[in-house]
Amino acid sequence: MIPRMQSRYTYIAASSLSLHHLHRERSLDSDVPPRKPPRPTNPEPRNEEQVENTVPVTPASMKSPVQGPPPETESVAKTEETVPTIPYASRPVLQSPPLESTEPSPHPPSPYPSTSWTPLFTEDMKPSASFLRLIKELFSHLDPQRTGYLSPEAVSEYIDACGAPPSHNVWKTSREKNPQYGYDMADRELADHFTAYGVDFALRRRTPPSTPVNSPLDPMSYLPAAQRAAMAAFMPAQSTSANSLSGGQKPMLSFRGWTDLTVCGVLLNPSAACGQLNRAMQAFQLPIWREWGDIPRDMLPLAPYQPEVERVRVMLEGARLNAEQEVDAVHARLKLEARGEQNALDLLDDRVWVRW
Repeated sequence: MIPRMQSRYTYIAASSLSLHHLHRERSLDSDVPPRKPPRPTNPEPRNEEQVENTVPVTPASMKSPVQGPPPETESVAKTEETVPTIPYASRPVLQSPPLESTEPSPHPPSPYPSTSWTPLFTEDMKPSASFLRLIKELFSHLDPQRTGYLSPEAVSEYIDACGAPPSHNVWKTSREKNPQYGYDMADRELADHFTAYGVDFALRRRTPPSTPVNSPLDPMSYLPAAQRAAMAAFMPAQSTSANSLSGGQKPMLSFRGWTDLTVCGVLLNPSAACGQLNRAMQAFQLPIWREWGDIPRDMLPLAPYQPEVERVRVMLEGARLNAEQEVDAVHARLKLEARGEQNALDLLDDRVWVRW
């Protein structure tokens, strides 16, 4: 079919109308935002590092492959297939920290951790650990039988090793001054010394010596041997303890009393005690002396501890008053016994005494 011819003006009008519609469609399309591209139906799996599961797996949590819903996408299924399966026995298990044991250790720490001398007293003037070790080693050396007590002979040995003045050795000095009384008066004086200082001790029976011992409480002891034998027939028999100052018992110093007496001596005269302790350690070759050597002077107090000085002064004053009262009582008893003996002799005498 042959198309119909159009005029020039008809062609121009039609072209203008077409351009107007095309411009209108483009302006409408610019107001609508562009559409996003569609998601791929089969995305590639990401190459991420596989983190090892450290949570302990229990049999209840282990599921068979057929249990549970199937994976939503193929990528999840591929990821599950690529994760290696760890055997249950080789999986790491988190363990809680062990609880602290309350049982004592089989190897307890040393009670004396120091490796050299430390001050012998703490700030409140209590014996320190190094001083307590020294006191214990001295006591152990003087008590080889481990009886827990020191005899008068052991205490006298320690005082001699210290190099203290002879007047400090009460027991030995008494024996030297009164040899006729043997151990009786010496034991009594040492017991009074312990009592005066308020230290702990115990009385133990002393084995009587093989030779007879005179007693100042026995009136027959002041007579010659010949007269004593003649008068013995007329005098009632008296027990040994009645005529003994010590009662036949010796004072035994306990470890507590030894500690108190040693501490008291250091507090009363630190300068003298420093040299005395060093001499005793060297004489006995104590382990603490072989390890640490002599005690430096600055490890002891610089001056006497005044509260201790005052305490000892009060105690000694009280002991002196008690001793005076006891001596007066003994003198009164001896006078009564002497008067009774004189009255007995007067009854045996046929002479008559007339008093003007």
